[in-house]
Amino acid sequence: MKARRAILLGLILAAGLLMLPANGLGQEPPPSGGGLYVVQPGDNWATIAARTGFSEAALRAAYPQAAFYTGQVLRLPGATATPTPAAPPVLRLPGQRVSAIYGPWMESRLGAALDLTLRGVGVGFDVRDGVYPAWCIEAGQRTAGGTRARLYSSYDANMPDDVQRMPWGKINYLINHKQGSAPEVQAALWRLLGQSDPKLPLSEAAAAMAAAADQNATFIPGPGQVIAVVVYSDGINQVRGNFQEVIIELRVSEATPTPTATNTATRTATSTPTDTATPTPTHTPTSTPTNTATPTPTRGVEIVTDTPTPTRGMETATATPTPTAPLPGAQVTATPTAPLPGAQVTATPT
Repeated sequence: MKARRAILLGLILAAGLLMLPANGLGQEPPPSGGGLYVVQPGDNWATIAARTGFSEAALRAAYPQAAFYTGQVLRLPGATATPTPAAPPVLRLPGQRVSAIYGPWMESRLGAALDLTLRGVGVGFDVRDGVYPAWCIEAGQRTAGGTRARLYSSYDANMPDDVQRMPWGKINYLINHKQGSAPEVQAALWRLLGQSDPKLPLSEAAAAMAAAADQNATFIPGPGQVIAVVVYSDGINQVRGNFQEVIIELRVSEATPTPTATNTATRTATSTPTDTATPTPTHTPTSTPTNTATPTPTRGVEIVTDTPTPTRGMETATATPTPTAPLPGAQVTATPTAPLPGAQVTATPT
């Protein structure tokens, strides 16, 4: 009986050792190389180390505080912050008021708190007439019907004071790093603004998104990311019945290829005249000497040849013509050449 118990205990111990995690045997799993971790209920150094693959010593060195809170977002060792552009993107927005029509609350087809339709925007702007995903700034305000509103970039230093003081870096980080449903994103947004709505309780996912945004207060969206555009109607007001101030999501344009197209056209235009102008002077002078050099030889010879011999005979003041081989069957007549003044002429029979 005792032997059976010993065997049974041995099997249980062996099975338990096989089920232990690698770091329980003193062998740490390879770290993930950075990232974010959301603190779960009941977490401590040991559970976070087991779930992330980092040692407790590395985690304590990164976060020397004594305790965590549920929903806190930890940046694990080796994780790097999101690169931040040097300056906010400049948006071309209309200066006049536009029509803003609110869609039903929490019935967005675009995955937001509501869909907002803009009309009367005009042309030449980064926004245009159409439907945009929207999020509410004021808890409890009306989101039905339509009104007239102005559009402001969330980084515009000239927008009204009641929205100027909002944490736009955090808000823009939130809408670029959504990790939950539309109600949870809206609850996280109100958490950043110090507001709440009993209909949208703060879930763990909403708390985690708000905590992550709190750690990125200086966030600026870059090309391809989303920037918040403020749709400002009647201002922030706690009196019920006023229209809801909202933000819409607008995608920041990628870098335009205009400089590349300009450079290409310049290089093409420069090389074109070079190729066409080169052969022009080459052909023109070639034909000129051929046509003009033929009639120049001796005046007294009827048969014209390319040899300039008669010219030399005139320079020596000798009237002796240079014999030229006649063509077969041709009759050659010698025509006397006028002697130079003062030169002695000797007639030589042919």
